[in-house]
Amino acid sequence: KLLLKYYKEMDLFFENHVRGSHHEDSAEFMRTTSHVAFLDGQIRDLVSEVSSAHGFSPTEVYGARSKADSFTINKKYVSAVLRLADLLDMADDRISKPILDHSNMYMHEITHFHWLSHHAISGYGLKSEYSNSALSQKSDSSYLKHGNFKEKVVLTINLNAWQEEFVECDVCDYKVLEERDAKSYILKIGSQKEKCAEQCLFLCRWMTKKHDYLFQELFALQQYLDKCNNYFKTEIVVKLLAEDDAKPLDSAQYQVVSKAILDL
Repeated sequence: KLLLKYYKEMDLFFENHVRGSHHEDSAEFMRTTSHVAFLDGQIRDLVSEVSSAHGFSPTEVYGARSKADSFTINKKYVSAVLRLADLLDMADDRISKPILDHSNMYMHEITHFHWLSHHAISGYGLKSEYSNSALSQKSDSSYLKHGNFKEKVVLTINLNAWQEEFVECDVCDYKVLEERDAKSYILKIGSQKEKCAEQCLFLCRWMTKKHDYLFQELFALQQYLDKCNNYFKTEIVVKLLAEDDAKPLDSAQYQVVSKAILDL
């Protein structure tokens, strides 16, 4: 038992160590390694800066001044794309199911929670929908008028697990539950410090706690787009969608996830 205890503590230490510094390690690697010596020095510096920005706060990235029209490669936009791509790397192909099944008793409970969370997601889809209020309402104003165009970005997260349980509601930072049915929840990005209800849906609390960085990023992105002088206004929603064969967690898995989302 003592050996297992220290193994779990080491597991947590290395997970936190790697998670906490991997953006700086990537940046240093690009600057110093001989493996990419064939790249131009300025390109290496650019990649290094983009790698480093991967660990910045959303405010630091989206609040940075940028001259998109003045450069061939825009560091701010490339940094934002890398951050979003990393946050969307969330599905079950990140873990090994046999290792999860046979080694979970040796994992620290937080590591176990992360693995179960990845196992619960089969994939995601990203699409944009466009509308024009002047066309849909047959308005006399020009459909080309600034603000008539609407963009709705829908991120659909497909789930292998579905749990119809309730837990005490937490503050719903960056999003609010807008709609739900038997097999899906739709979360609207843009609400802060607001409770959806007195009780949270367990699965909604699970996914939003596990992917809190994603919701922070989408909130910051939407705020940034609102400030841009775009021809259209953007709305971002996240849809949690159960697969046809989605199953509830077993009792042991439920305990791991439940404890983690209440402690985080």
